[in-house]
Formats: sequence, C-alpha cells, structure tokens
Amino acid sequence: MPEHFPTFTTLMACDAHAKAVTALFSETFEAQVPDSWWNWKYGGRDIKGAVSMTQDDEVIAFYGSLSRQAMWQGRFYDVSQQADVMVAQPYRYGTRQSGPFVKTSCYFLHRCVGENKPFATAFGFPTPRALTLGRRLELYRQSQPFYEWSMDADKIPKPQRFFSGRGEMEDPARGAVEELAKHAHALPRESEDCFVLVRHASYWHWRFWAHPQHAYRLLVVRRFGRSYAAMVVREHAHALEVMDFLAPSSKAVARLMRWAGLWARKLNKDKVMGLATQAVLESLPDWGATCSTIFGHIALPHASIEDQLTSKIDGHLWLTGGDTDFR
Repeated sequence: MPEHFPTFTTLMACDAHAKAVTALFSETFEAQVPDSWWNWKYGGRDIKGAVSMTQDDEVIAFYGSLSRQAMWQGRFYDVSQQADVMVAQPYRYGTRQSGPFVKTSCYFLHRCVGENKPFATAFGFPTPRALTLGRRLELYRQSQPFYEWSMDADKIPKPQRFFSGRGEMEDPARGAVEELAKHAHALPRESEDCFVLVRHASYWHWRFWAHPQHAYRLLVVRRFGRSYAAMVVREHAHALEVMDFLAPSSKAVARLMRWAGLWARKLNKDKVMGLATQAVLESLPDWGATCSTIFGHIALPHASIEDQLTSKIDGHLWLTGGDTDFR
C-alpha cells in the first residue's frame, strides 16, 4: 500500500483508457490478452464502465459494463453485465467509504443503473471473494447459485435419426442462428417465467465468432431441411462445454444433447458439461446421468441502488456459461 493513499478521480471510461485498462487486466488476472481485446469487448459501446485515476493519470481501478437486452414478463429492458471489476494491487486497501473499489463501483451503479437511467438493472459473476466484499460494502446482493453440470458422454443416448433430425457442426455464417432467433427467442417453456437475456444472432456473433482468444463451434440440428435447434460448444481437453443454445422446447434440448453426446464421443471427450442457473438445469433431459456443483453465485445490485427490477427478478434468472464474459 502506498505510504500516503493518493487522491484519485473517478469518471466514465472511454477509448482513451484502453491501453491502461488492458495493462491493469493483465496485472490483476495474471493473463495476457491480445491488443484487440479492448476493441472487441468495449470499443463499440456507448457506456463502457468507470475508471479511477490518480493525479498522475495512472488508472488504478476499472468497473466494466457490457450492455445486454433482456426480457422479463413480456417487456424488454436494457441491462448492464458487470465485467472486469478490478483494482491495482497497491490500492486495494482503501477505507470502506473512500477506497477505489467502492468509489468506482458506486460511481457507475448510481449513475447508470435504476429508473430513468441507461440500465434497468445489472448482474455479474464475481468470484466468491469479490461477492463477499461487494456485499459487505453494500454494492451487491447475492442472488441464486450458478451451477457447473456435467454428463458422462457414454451415458448420453444416441440420436434417434428420424425423431432427432440431423446434427452437424456448421459454419455459423449459414444463417441457422438468424432463422432460429426469429421464433420467440427459441427457448423452452422453463424460461417463460424467467429473466432472460435475448439471444439474437448479432450477440452470438460478437460473443463467440468474433472472440479474440477462444474458439467455439456451432452444432445445428435440422429437421426436414430446416434449422430446428442450435448449440454453441467449446472443446476442452476432456470435455465438450455447452456454452449456449437455442431450442424451442425441452424435447428440442434433449435432441441437441443427444447430438452433443455423439460429437463428444467423436472428439474423444469424456463428458458434456456447462454452467447454468437452476431454470436452465431443469430444461436439460433427465437421463440419470447429470451431476451438478455450485460454481458460484450471481450478483445483483444492492437494495441501496434504487431500481424497480432487481427484487422482482432475483431467483428467476435464466443464465448459461455463454452469458459470462470469461468462458
């Protein structure tokens, strides 16, 4: 910690902060990111988050924001996904009222989240330590668990060709996502009473196909020549991870999972796995092969952040691993 805690200023982030925030990310998470990282993640956004800077223009904290469109009870809302909340190591020990973490977070949340503000609510996937700190500082409330689920690939039933259609890994440019996304967001009945992030084609393109570091594949099930359901997957050493899916019913989800199991076996993967909230888990087929553990908890704004939506959606979230910014 500096001998004398420096005076710092907090303001909305802009592209001029790109280089400094990228360096702070590498230092905080001990992970190098490509030069294109900022432009991919924040470059085209009107609201990028907030930064805190010393009088020497050193960026010491960042609270990132990714704008998303959500649906709740038939209405659309603009919401903020918290991302890359970080403080430079020497400055993590400020007081409860004046430290960079609380100042930067409060600056963004109180200016941007709530009634008649850019975002109706916010959500994030913090580490347990960050969530505990955010709760103690009255920034976050702990919402529902986020589970890691898995199925042994060998225990997933094979596709029934006539009933399950044909499942192939496809080029995302073929238009299957655009075709599916036109139909009531193409999610099963279990999502109807949930706060759901809209899965339109442009979001999938940005999140997966334009990603500067990770490679994803698109599994499309077609029936009678038409796109029926689609799933984004990512390969790991021993697993095929389900990132997200578009499927109009639980039967369609089961058909996707049959094909995911087949492709996992073809790719010599031991299991199919993913991250999800409880509502998503309930849409997965019950083949007696699913196990789940708590990966973490979703964070929503604290009650002191006055908005009309958070208390209503708490406990009703439909989120998958593809809704995170770190998988």
